[in-house]
Amino acid sequence: MQPTLVDGEFVLVDCGVRPGAGDLALASAPGPNGVPVVKRVAEVSEGPQYRMASDNPSQGTDSRHWGLLGPGSVHGRVTLNLNRPLLTLAPVPGPGSTAESGRS
Repeated sequence: MQPTLVDGEFVLVDCGVRPGAGDLALASAPGPNGVPVVKRVAEVSEGPQYRMASDNPSQGTDSRHWGLLGPGSVHGRVTLNLNRPLLTLAPVPGPGSTAESGRS
């Protein structure tokens, strides 16, 4: 899903919300393993049937390769993505440090 998402980013998925056209969604790619993928919903038709698109079509697979996905293959809408630097935690001060006591 580059450039929207890059390797190592984490996403939060609301499994109670069916995605609409333009949303990022978590889905299972067709096949024996049902690999989880994040793709953009290009279109939702009756049924509903989802046409999924890669944000980088020259590098990704999507409904051009798989066909439409049924509602059982689309698990929810991506509501938030976080890249790894945002998840990096600062070192925890040890006992007796000035940061722990609030003194400088």
